[in-house]
Amino acid sequence: MLNARHIQEYQTVCRNALIDSDASLVSSSLASTCVPFDHIVTYDEVDSTNLRVKDALNRPDYDGWPCVHTALVQTHGYGRQGRSWTSPLGGLYASLGIDLAQFISTPLRTDVSTLSLVAGLSVKAALEQESDCAAQDIQIKWPNDVLVNDAKICGISLELFNSTMLCMGVGINVVRDERAYENTPSETKYQYAYACDGVQTTGLELQVEYRARMEALLGCFLAQFGVRLALWIEQGFTPFVKQFNDCLAWKGKYVGIERVDGTRLDSGVITAVTERGTLLLANPDENSDKNSDKNPDEENSGQSLSQNNACLYRANFQEVASGEVHFLPFGN
Repeated sequence: MLNARHIQEYQTVCRNALIDSDASLVSSSLASTCVPFDHIVTYDEVDSTNLRVKDALNRPDYDGWPCVHTALVQTHGYGRQGRSWTSPLGGLYASLGIDLAQFISTPLRTDVSTLSLVAGLSVKAALEQESDCAAQDIQIKWPNDVLVNDAKICGISLELFNSTMLCMGVGINVVRDERAYENTPSETKYQYAYACDGVQTTGLELQVEYRARMEALLGCFLAQFGVRLALWIEQGFTPFVKQFNDCLAWKGKYVGIERVDGTRLDSGVITAVTERGTLLLANPDENSDKNSDKNPDEENSGQSLSQNNACLYRANFQEVASGEVHFLPFGN
């Protein structure tokens, strides 16, 4: 299992450096500069870290402070909307438990679902600091996936229960496991990326070098998310809109929005994410180039589009609050 003390040490170092170096992420209230994740529980193998976190938050003796449960393998992991989450050796599987009532005394300024977007930014920042893919193109696919060169490296799930209890699941591909790779079907929904170069080859025991990389990556993520969470509690998603739109995946591409069962909800050209965390789609006419590389709103990401940009697409715009994003052929 991972070493909780090492994770905490990485978290503390990264948190202090981040607060000192990036004033834009520091809450105006010194008391809420960072939400700490000091209670860390580690497992070699577990049914589901999400289930363990929810059990912890539901215990009569729960003290109200954030907790983290992390495992090297999950046997019954699940992700967004309850879908099965494959969790072989080589991945970093962590669930964060937070009672928002301990930090928020007034009504939330924004929808809780925007925290998955904030978590995506935190994963991206951690990968840029503690991975071998730091120099590559890291983007966030709305609403809950992190991509490296268009290949999926991370998925994020979010559950709110008992009104204020939050369980966030984060799964990051750290190193490719040789056995898992050999048993993976050639045709899958995603191409996958990994935080570390190389291949895990030592059977059931995670190689020491990759164990250390996981501890550093998780500690860095917890620091990045803890600082952003404090700012989100105070100001909502607004401070993150521009940063998110700067790394929004598939901007300018024609996509479909689908339910888990594949039912089409909507389609259009990805334009931006709004202050509400919704995805803004443009509906071009049949003469528009739906999958051009033009960005209709580079200078005003996250804000209302200008009249000139609207003319560019001859489009109406609508916001999408939920669903899965998939590329669509022209005309569908």
